Amino acid sequence: MSVEDELKRKRAELLAEIDGLALRTETVTMQVSAIDQVIAQPIPRTPPVTRAKCVCDGIVISRADRVV
Repeated sequence: MSVEDELKRKRAELLAEIDGLALRTETVTMQVSAIDQVIAQPIPRTPPVTRAKCVCDGIVISRADRVV
């Protein structure tokens, strides 16, 4: 194999590596964007749960209410 052929082969390998890196860069960029979107959303805080009783027309209803 001549030096010219070896250089062409090596060049083709490097171009293929560039394509692979470009695809990987695009994938990572999309993942970072998705993470940024999740970070930008407020995290809902679960308020403490208390027990409440409601007496309506003599019927006692007991349920857990969230305190806000």
